[in-house]
Amino acid sequence: MKGDLIPDVDHVSRYCVPRYVNRQSGLPEIDAFRLRRDRGEDSLSVNWIEYFNCLMVLDTRDEREAGLARVREVMQYDLDVRGAFAFFGVDEMKQAVEAGGGTDSYIEHDPRPCQPASGRRSARGPDPSHALVFGFPHDDYGVGVQLRAMATLDRDLRIFPSVASSGG
Repeated sequence: MKGDLIPDVDHVSRYCVPRYVNRQSGLPEIDAFRLRRDRGEDSLSVNWIEYFNCLMVLDTRDEREAGLARVREVMQYDLDVRGAFAFFGVDEMKQAVEAGGGTDSYIEHDPRPCQPASGRRSARGPDPSHALVFGFPHDDYGVGVQLRAMATLDRDLRIFPSVASSGG
C-alpha cells in the first residue's frame, strides 16, 4: 500500500534515461542516480520488483530479467533502446545513499495512478510498483558515485537493457 516501507531483502530497479547512459559502455552515468533538484525532487523514483509477487530468488540474470519484464509493462515512460535499468537490493541502495552522505534512508511504496494523454504523449496505465528512495543529502553527487560504482562492479547482474530483446 502507498506509504509502506519496502523490505530490505527486496529489490528495486532504476530506469536510466539515455541522456544519462554512456553510449559506448552502456553503463549509467553518475547523474542517473541523482535527484533533479531543479524539478523539486526530494526522492529518487524506482520500481519495486517484488510487488509483482516474484517468488524467485532474483540471484541470476534470467530471474532478474523476468522481474524487470513486469516493470517494463507498467512503466509510465516511453522506454528508449538507448536507456538502461539498474538493479539493486533495497538494503544495498539504502547503504549507498548513506555512504554518499545521506541519513535515515528508506524506500517507500508510491504507486502511480493512470496518467491522461498529454500533448503528443498517449495515456498511461497505472504503475503499481513505483516507489521512492528518501534520505538523499542536499549535495547528492556522492550517492550517484556510490550507486554507479555498484552498478559498474557487478554489471552482469545489475545493468539491463531498457527494452527487452526479441527472440530467445
